[in-house]
Amino acid sequence: MIDATELMTVVDTVVEKRGEDWKYPEWKVVYQQLSEQEIEDAEFWVPEGCHYLWTDDDQKVGRRLGYDLQVGEPACLVGAVLAELNLLGIITGYNNGDAVCALDGLEDAFDADARAVLSVGQSCQDAGDPWGKAREKMHERLTADPDAFV
Repeated sequence: MIDATELMTVVDTVVEKRGEDWKYPEWKVVYQQLSEQEIEDAEFWVPEGCHYLWTDDDQKVGRRLGYDLQVGEPACLVGAVLAELNLLGIITGYNNGDAVCALDGLEDAFDADARAVLSVGQSCQDAGDPWGKAREKMHERLTADPDAFV
């Protein structure tokens, strides 16, 4: 079972690989850039939420935002952590949705503190923060008084 301290080592690795300033794409920005005709013609399908793996559609829309997304790569912070731990492939039933929700299915892999720390990081990412700031918040959660979260 992975505890929160072990988890943070993996988070550090993932953030170093992608970069502290890296942000998950803000898909809503794409809608603001599209013409009415493009939207009507459905030339672009814009994701409505978080994906833990990039899809063909994510790649196409991501290019519009200046991202070089590779199909099948982990997308969100939790997805990248799960991929680094070789756990991403065992998530089933989530239809490439919110990876942090998939943590409920991985209770045997992560202890409660580790899942809480991942949730903090994912929340920061989802709020538009870069991964470096998300990592900081995760470290803060790790070192915080556990009774403060009861």
